[in-house]
Amino acid sequence: MGGRSSSEDKSDKRKVRWLRRHLPSRERLERIPFVGPLLRRARDAKFLWSFDKEEVVPAFLIGWVVALSPLFGLHTVLAVLLVLLFRANLLITMVLQLISTPFTLPFLWPFLYAVGFRTVLLFSEGQVAVDLADHPLFGTSRLLIRALAFVALGGTLVGFAGTILSVAIFSICRRIWRKRTGALELDQYGRSNGT
Repeated sequence: MGGRSSSEDKSDKRKVRWLRRHLPSRERLERIPFVGPLLRRARDAKFLWSFDKEEVVPAFLIGWVVALSPLFGLHTVLAVLLVLLFRANLLITMVLQLISTPFTLPFLWPFLYAVGFRTVLLFSEGQVAVDLADHPLFGTSRLLIRALAFVALGGTLVGFAGTILSVAIFSICRRIWRKRTGALELDQYGRSNGT
C-alpha cells in the first residue's frame, strides 16, 4: 500500500537519464561562444548573488525601474546589463521583472500613464491638457510617443517609490533575522564591525 513498484522506479530512472542527456551541461554551455564567457563571469562575480546592502539597493532600483519601463520585451536583457554595470544582485532584479508580464500590462500601463500624466499636469499647471485640446487632428505616432513618455515617467516614479519601500522592508527583515540568529555584520574582509 503506497509503495512504488520496480517498473515505476525504472521509468523514473529513464526520465532522469533522458533529461541529463538532453539538457545542456555546464561544460556544453561554456563552449558556446557568447554564453561561455557570461557563465564564467557570473560564477566569479560574487556580487551577483550577494545580499549585502551595497548589492541589494541598486538591485531593487534596477529591478523596479526596468520592470515598469515601456520597453516590454527588453526588460530581461536591459536588467542583466545594468546589474553587471552597477554590480547589483541578479536574483532580486530578475524576480522584479516578473511584475511586468503580458497578463499584468493591461492593468499596469494605464496606472503608470495616469501617474505620469498627473505628475506632468501638476507641474505644468494644466498646459498639457490645453496642448492636447489644441490639436484635434493629433497624429497617431505623436500620440503614441506622448503616451509612452507618460508611462515611462510614471514607471520611473513608481519604481523609485517601490525601491524605497522594498529597501525599507528588506532592512527591517534583515535586522530581525540578524537579531534572531545572532549573526554579525561583516566587512568586506570578513571581520566583524560590531553591529
